[in-house]
Amino acid sequence: MLKPWTRCIPLCDESQTRGFSCGDDLVDLWFREHAWQAQRAGQCSTHVCLDDLGRVVAFYSFKHVTARATDMPSKSVARGFDRDGNGAVLLLCWMGLSNDLRGHGYGKLLLREVAQMARAAYVIAPFQLLVLDSVPGMEGFYEHFGFVKALAPEHRYVMRMNRLIKILESMEHDTVVFE
Repeated sequence: MLKPWTRCIPLCDESQTRGFSCGDDLVDLWFREHAWQAQRAGQCSTHVCLDDLGRVVAFYSFKHVTARATDMPSKSVARGFDRDGNGAVLLLCWMGLSNDLRGHGYGKLLLREVAQMARAAYVIAPFQLLVLDSVPGMEGFYEHFGFVKALAPEHRYVMRMNRLIKILESMEHDTVVFE
């Protein structure tokens, strides 16, 4: 399946965010009204996926945060946290796919794009987990890919980076696909 975007680049003030809609009012509002300020303030790193006409068709935002082992679903997930129970994680705090692309399998491709960027970030500054805050109603989508529900906060899901890297390596060797 071909991606409906030709490139993913860091969000900049030339990015056309106004016309983007993923169909979730909260996500759309954050992306249109707050993503650029958050990027400029260093609060997160947002990437936009552009089609061949330069239109934003998807986006995702990351930030490095500290998580508590007590919020993780098991001790094995929190392995590698410090004595005080804290660990560095990469939080996928926002993600959206254009509403007209939903339901065609492109969400899988976007999640793969996110995983590849997380792996690149891991090489630069290692962290234990990729953590995401799920939009209500999307929990099954993330669980399908191997994310596990955290104990807190309510809509948080986690995946160990070593598991994510193995999934990406197997995809590169065509032995498994995010399905």
